[in-house]
Amino acid sequence: MKLLSFDLSRDTPAPIASPNLSDLHRLWDSHERFHLNMGKSYAATWPVIRVDIEDDRERPRGLTDFMLTVPFRIASARLVNVLREFECECEYLPLQVRYGSERLVGRYFALNVQRILKCAIDREHSVIGFYDEEFGMAEDIEELVLKEGAIGDAPLAYLTEIGRFAVSDELADALVKTGLVGLQTIGPELFPTRIGE
Repeated sequence: MKLLSFDLSRDTPAPIASPNLSDLHRLWDSHERFHLNMGKSYAATWPVIRVDIEDDRERPRGLTDFMLTVPFRIASARLVNVLREFECECEYLPLQVRYGSERLVGRYFALNVQRILKCAIDREHSVIGFYDEEFGMAEDIEELVLKEGAIGDAPLAYLTEIGRFAVSDELADALVKTGLVGLQTIGPELFPTRIGE
């Protein structure tokens, strides 16, 4: 099992994605507690969400297949195709993306993973500064060990304790072979020093 992470190497683009605030306010107004990757479906009620993407001045110009914005992660159509091949339990919520003068219709989606794991951390072998029992979240992690087979036979799951996606070794290999830009898969032992989020 690996963790899905952003590739922050210097030669990789790191575009800045900014959702339209009025669109987000409409979303928050229509959903009392809006949070993706919590097992709730939004496919039937997802409104138009516009996102502007700009190049980071200190990085190479260009788009990536995996981006972070508040309050969701963005997946390209190329990444979505791989996740669909593996029949991942996800919703791919459409976004209206603008990059410079280009309108990228159908090329980017908000990723809403439906398979949620709330206790994947091996707390006996991990080194955690604080574990919030009420919310099931770990903070100040010095060493992360995940339970053997925590995601079972699922190719993708969201680990609520650390707010990260876990992928099977097979999916991790496919993501690397596909040549997707801006993402990497890392072993839990590299968290948090290499996670880049």
